Amino acid sequence: MHGNLSGADLRALHVFVTVAECGGFSPAQAVLNVSQPTISVQIMNLERRLGFRLCERGRTGFRLTQRGGAVLDQAKTLFGSVKEFRSEVNSLAGRLIGELHVGFLDTIISNDQAQVPRAIAGFRNRNQEVALTLTVGSPVELERAVIDDRMHMAIGYFGRRLEFLNYEALFRERQVVYCGRDHVLFDHCPDGVSKPDLERADWVARGYPLGEDLRSYAPPTTSATASHMEAIATLILSGHHIGYLPDHYARAWVAAKRMRPILPAKLAYDVTFDLVTRKGRRQSNILKTFVQDVKIAHSDL
Repeated sequence: MHGNLSGADLRALHVFVTVAECGGFSPAQAVLNVSQPTISVQIMNLERRLGFRLCERGRTGFRLTQRGGAVLDQAKTLFGSVKEFRSEVNSLAGRLIGELHVGFLDTIISNDQAQVPRAIAGFRNRNQEVALTLTVGSPVELERAVIDDRMHMAIGYFGRRLEFLNYEALFRERQVVYCGRDHVLFDHCPDGVSKPDLERADWVARGYPLGEDLRSYAPPTTSATASHMEAIATLILSGHHIGYLPDHYARAWVAAKRMRPILPAKLAYDVTFDLVTRKGRRQSNILKTFVQDVKIAHSDL
């Protein structure tokens, strides 16, 4: 591409990024709100400007060329820099304007120690106009999204420490073993369950790594794996599995006599929820401010 980037080049790059992320011309139509022939013309014009093909399309399907993949990475970096520039310039005038993507584990809303709503309220009371996106994910999904810059920060329990991330403790959560009303152990709960009973039971395994200090709590026998608390609760309520749930999340089912805890004095354990950000990445004023509000909200726990 000779000469400076024009407005048409930037628009064509935006179309290309959308097509690549959607996996083809047809699925990108709805996102871009233009016809497939229009998309095709813009991609061809961009390829002509660059001097090489960005993608293969046809009966064999859609795929990026090697150079197309490189252009996609650079285009994402370019658009990210433009957004960051706009955000930082606006912040110089004392107003936070831009985007913030935050991830967290499911069910923390019922944990009295999790003060995320309070943090959001404090942030919204500032001089800001920020598009806030909240996403629920498993620990592995959250870590990967922060590393890949798809999320600016995340809050959750992480059983490992990755070198690319910063971890700062926020609050604690109690994990307890539960069984459902139709399970054979239900009438023996909470303290009448033996070690052989536990070894014969079919547990729900977590679909992400546990910390070294929690390996002893790993289930001995399992035919089910889940990474989200709602999925684990569903398996427990089926009456065929037992497994760990946050005590605050299980409280309603316990009150309704649909679940009971198993040996809580012996099998329960606590985990620490951390605020996670990426190492080596300059934090925008928006992210710095929200991180500050999260810490303030949890400072009196």
